[in-house]
Amino acid sequence: MKANSTIQRQKPEEPSGFITLEGMKVIWHNDDIVFTSFDLSEIAIIGEHTNSNGPWFDDWFIDFVKKDGSWSSISWYADNIEELTEYLSKNFQKDFYSSYLTNSTSWNSVVRYPDPLKGKPLFTIIPTKSYKEPKTFLGKILHGCGWGKFDTTKVIRLSQEVENELKNIMDFPLLKDNQFAVGKAAYDTGHVLRNDLTLFHNGESTNDMYEIFESYEEAAKYALQRIIEHPEIECWIVDNKNKHIVTYYKDGERR
Repeated sequence: MKANSTIQRQKPEEPSGFITLEGMKVIWHNDDIVFTSFDLSEIAIIGEHTNSNGPWFDDWFIDFVKKDGSWSSISWYADNIEELTEYLSKNFQKDFYSSYLTNSTSWNSVVRYPDPLKGKPLFTIIPTKSYKEPKTFLGKILHGCGWGKFDTTKVIRLSQEVENELKNIMDFPLLKDNQFAVGKAAYDTGHVLRNDLTLFHNGESTNDMYEIFESYEEAAKYALQRIIEHPEIECWIVDNKNKHIVTYYKDGERR
């Protein structure tokens, strides 16, 4: 995918905040509110996404994904964006002065860094548990008027390609031949979880996020049982070479 100039896009009428760099720390804020802040040393993947909220509101963002699967987004219209993109270009050795989504006016996302994922989708959109869209013409009219028991809410989560990359770059427990490990993540967001299903944070021991089994059959049985007990999570299985085998979730599996 080829990068395009960023000057073609129309800046929203509302202010988009200001970006401050303090060493490796990035802060997006206005006069009295901090929208997000993070340390670039924690970032594993960088991308961008657009939506259809323009031209009155921000519709174009640069995204930073941490190793634990959490992410932060900053408006590309924010003041001082040039200093941030210059820093990224120098320190990540990528051309962040330009965009892959300059002409996009609807939902789209793309990975910019690292190279193995470059050009791949950064995010995917999935329906919520209560998702129910109107299927008839009358139903669509009712839904448009705010009537009827419909729910077309969807949530944003990391793409499967990005999730697999995060699993590959995480510190991994030493496994013997024929051993398998099971990891867990929140189904709706993809955020990695500890064994007690609380959020896993960078720097914590991977012993707190993996269960180890002596056979694939035992690992699969455990993963499926956890899904039954907690349908809000998903479980993935990797072998002793940290190769992804399968991810189980409430509606099936991904390989």
